[in-house]
Amino acid sequence: YVPQATPCAIGFETREGAKIKRRICRRAEVQEVGEITEAETALTTYAFTVAIYPDGDGLIWTDIMTDPASGS
Repeated sequence: YVPQATPCAIGFETREGAKIKRRICRRAEVQEVGEITEAETALTTYAFTVAIYPDGDGLIWTDIMTDPASGS
């Protein structure tokens, strides 16, 4: 059996104070899955490696930002 990569979309979210930034990648493939860490005192973490490719228009990602100070 040879595993095949399945194309998918993936999103990342970062926060700085009240600012929220989301980066959406429309074309990605999970390349490697690492350890899953579980503990009663912390969030469960998943380690994985993702390859990101440009879409048909050459776009790699789209940024979506929320800044309460600017009203957007």
